[in-house]
Parts: sequence; C-alpha cells; structure tokens
Amino acid sequence: MLDRYFQIILAKPWHILLLTAVLVLSCAAGLLNLSFTSDFRTYFSDQNPQLRAFEAMEKRFSRQDNLYFLVSTKNNSLFTAKGLALIEDLTERSWRLPYIQRVDSIQNFQFTDVDGDELLIDDFYRTDDLPDDSSALEQLKTKALADGDILYKLLSPDGRVTGINLTLNLPENNSSSSSREAVASGRALLEQLRPDYPDFDIKLGGSATSNVTMGEAIAQDISSLLIISFVVMLVIMLLLLRTLSGVILVTALIAMSVIITMGIFGWLGYTLTPPTGFVPTAIMTIAVADTIHILVSYYFYLRGGEDKFTALQQALKINSAPVFITSITTMVGVLALNTSDSPPYRDMGNMIAAGVMIAWFLTVTFLPAILALLPAPEKHQSKGQHLWVDTLADTVIQHHKLLFIVMISLVAASASLAHKNIITERWHEFFDESFEVRRTIDHIDSSLEGLHVLFFVADSQKNDGINNPEFLQQLDTFASWLREQPEIVYVTALSDTLKRLNQNLHEGAPAWYRIPDSQEAAAQYLLLYELSLPMGLGLETTLTSDRSATRLSASLRRTDSATIRALEQKAALWAQANTPLLNINETTGLDVVFANLTHRNVE
Repeated sequence: MLDRYFQIILAKPWHILLLTAVLVLSCAAGLLNLSFTSDFRTYFSDQNPQLRAFEAMEKRFSRQDNLYFLVSTKNNSLFTAKGLALIEDLTERSWRLPYIQRVDSIQNFQFTDVDGDELLIDDFYRTDDLPDDSSALEQLKTKALADGDILYKLLSPDGRVTGINLTLNLPENNSSSSSREAVASGRALLEQLRPDYPDFDIKLGGSATSNVTMGEAIAQDISSLLIISFVVMLVIMLLLLRTLSGVILVTALIAMSVIITMGIFGWLGYTLTPPTGFVPTAIMTIAVADTIHILVSYYFYLRGGEDKFTALQQALKINSAPVFITSITTMVGVLALNTSDSPPYRDMGNMIAAGVMIAWFLTVTFLPAILALLPAPEKHQSKGQHLWVDTLADTVIQHHKLLFIVMISLVAASASLAHKNIITERWHEFFDESFEVRRTIDHIDSSLEGLHVLFFVADSQKNDGINNPEFLQQLDTFASWLREQPEIVYVTALSDTLKRLNQNLHEGAPAWYRIPDSQEAAAQYLLLYELSLPMGLGLETTLTSDRSATRLSASLRRTDSATIRALEQKAALWAQANTPLLNINETTGLDVVFANLTHRNVE
C-alpha cells in the first residue's frame, strides 16, 4: 500500500503542488478573521468556581479592572508644594479618562473631623488652601502618616511614594479593546505630565495595564524571539544538512503548516489569547522533526549510490511509520489539554494538534512531490562518505554497557530531586524589567507593599443587617484577626469607618473609637457619612444597596499562589468558626482566582 501510495505521489508531483497551493491560499484568507484578546477572564471556564464567586462579588459591589498611577519623588518627600500639586493635578485629570468610575488618591481621601457638634468630611487637602509654609506641609505629612486608612493604602511610611487608583467600568462585551483604550489614555496622560514634573517618577500599573502588556509581550515574542529561534534553527540545519535546498524546503513546510493551521481556526472564528501565541513555535518544532527524518534518509540513500527516485522512495518507506507515530502521539498528548479548566489552554492544545497533523500531511505529500521535481544535491551523490554521526554511532555501540550504566545513574540522580519541585505561580514575575508594569509592581512591593488583594463578602442575609452591632463587632473581630497574619499589610473594613465616625461624633474622645452601641446609631452614622461624600466617592464599592452585605479587603505582601491559597482557606475556616454572623464561606479576588487556576490546571 505504501509503495503504491508513494508511486502515485512521485508520478504526479505537479498535481500535489497545485492542490497544496490551493489549500494554503484558501486557509491564508482565514487569517484575516483572527482576533486577539488578553482579557484575564478568557482564562476561565464558566464552571470555574473561583471565577463565579469573583463575578458574583463584582455584581454586588464593583468591577476590579483598574489603572494605577504610582508617584514617587526623587527628593525627600512628596509633601512639597510641587509634589502635592502633581497629585492633585493627576487626580483631577484621571476623572476625564475613558471608562473611569472612581479615582482614589491621598488628595481626595475623605478625611473626617469634628468641629464642636458638626461632623466635617472633606478632601484631605486642596493646594489652593495650603499655606506656603514648609512646617505646615510637614504637619500635613504627619497627619497623613498617623491615619490608618492612608498609611500603606495610599502613602508609603517614608512619605515618598503614593498610589492613585482608577477603578474602571469596562463594557462586558468589549473589555479587551476598551482596556487598550483606557491604558493608552493613561500612558498619554503621563507623557503630558512628566515634562512638567521632572523631579518625580510616575509609573502606570493596574490590572488593565497588565492585561494589555501581556498582549504586547506575546506580540513582541512572536516578532522577535520566534524569528531569532527560527534563524538559529535555519543556521543549524544548514550546517547539518549542508544543502540550501533542504533548508528552503524545511522553511516552506513550516510556513505552510502554520498558515494552514492558523487560517483554519480563523475560519472557525477563534479568538487568540496569550497561550495560543506559542502555537507557531510548537508546530515549527514538529514540522522540522518530520521533514528532517525524510531528508536525512533521502541524503543517506543518495550517498549509498541509489538514484533519486529509489532513494526518495526508500526514505519515505522507512520513515512513514516513525513520522506518523510521532505525530499521532503528539496530537493525543496536546489534546489532553482539553481537560484543562482554562479555555485558552484547550484552544492551544487543539491548534497544536491540528498543526501537527497538517505538518505530517505536508511531509508525506508536498515534500516528496517537490523532491521528485528538484535535482538531487550533487554533494550527496558521492559514494562512501563518512560523517561524524557515523563515528558517534560506532562509539555508542562499542561502549554500550558503560553508557547504559552512566545514563541510568544520571536518571536516578535526577529523579531523586523531583520532590523539590513546588507547584506555585508568581504572576508579578510574568514580565521582565523592560516592561513598565513590572517596574511598577517592584516599586509597589518595596514601598507600599500591598501587592495582592483578597476580598471577603460579609453577608448578614437580611436588609439593613450590616447595622447590627453584633454583626459589626464580628466584622471588627475578623478584621483584627486578619491584621495579625504575617502576610497581610493592611485591612479595609466598614467597622473601621464606623468606629472612626463614632469617635468623631463624640468630640474625638479615644474611648469612643468603638462599634456604635445600637443599630439605630450605626445606621444614622452611615447615612450622615454617605450624604457628605462627593459624587463618585460613595460607599457602593463597600456596601450593597440593600445594606445586607459589606466587602472587606486585605492586602498582602509579595508572595506566590501557594501562600495565597493557604491564607484564603485559613481565613474562611477561621471566619466560619469564630464569626458566624458574617457568613464568610470563601475568599475571592483576582489573586485568588489565578492562584487556584494554576493548581486546577496541573491537577
């Protein structure tokens, strides 16, 4: 059957080339239908429990897509006329960026104070109201560092770094392009501000920036690293095959395999994601292996004195089974990615599986057809050539027992270290230092420290239930327990706001920094506080509209997914045992979702 098949291929090479050209051109048209997204939500299936919990929290409160401006001074303090003016200028301009829902900075931080029997709630400062006095600015710095809701959350302990958080409200059906628009506008804003403030360093971060940068990094890899690796591969093939025609054939087969594969999935309406950016590399690897098998055997038989057609038929005959088995087992292996919880990895597996079989198909059709038309390379037609690989083979055969013992020893030694592998994820190391978002992450870690955020939804399960003093007391107890954990930098909870209001409304007496004694008092304090807040800085990110639930957040120092998973499980168990009124059954947040994704995929 094989002889008959190869005779047909070699007898009608032009027909094969024509059909191949038609296939490549028709599939190439599908490339125009491919689109790309770096939205983190594409990594999760609809059944992912962590994503469902995260989206449920976002529906009750607010989305977590954000931009983040990190401002630091090259001098001693941000609390100078120029530094405070920069923060105010950046805060005001941020409101005008697209898709902005909320802007939080030290400038518009709603500071509460009391004047007699009057509660005062206002921006932390306005530059127009600041005296031109260094001592007054130093007092403002001391005031900021003494406030637990500012320290680390908005200002570093040395007063040299501050963060401005921009909460985005991206459209659900077009979040990828909207993210790119928001990030582009943020970058443009910084380019406008930097010349006016040369003594300050302003960086851009946030989840939207990370998403967009991920897409940019993949594009950079495809345009640079893939090309570099391809060139290196060509040089090595030229040295080993020692024929330019062979190298050109391998290159053509790789290109056609990639074009056909990507074109087919373009016609099928697939959306590319960062993991699928590595599909061309995988296809290239398999296509090279298939083609090299045929070419090396073909050249071997030519050196043995066979004529072109006999050498080609023999090369195809002895390699048809190995090449097919290699391709089919690779296909089965990558198709196993369909058991992944992450759709992009399923897509990657399906695309590589298709590409592998397309490369095999071209290897047993296009390659022999084009070789039948091309003249045999003269340098491979001389008999009796002895290659270095022949010497290597003789050496292995001669010393096979010793080599067997050495290799078994190496395998055993390596296997004994396998238990040292740890399953974890460090998303903050996805980018190298050449990307601004990585430099922003590193700077946040060294100054504000709160790099990861965990969210807990405390649900009273009844309207106005958050005003219950017992509920608030348990919320405060849980927040205090979180602050005792070594991984946590700071905690934000509704109980802290109510304790501060209770103290403010009792003339600032320290003894009144506690949960209000009655449900009525708590409700009145919250109403008074909300009515005093400006537009856009309300409590919708903290409370549900029916006042049945509140969201508590905890920021962690730089860590990995294993630590995050351990803490989230520990916190949920502690809350269930010690604060039952909160009904906290799980922890959520982007960091929690991604931390669990890695482990779910590995399993």
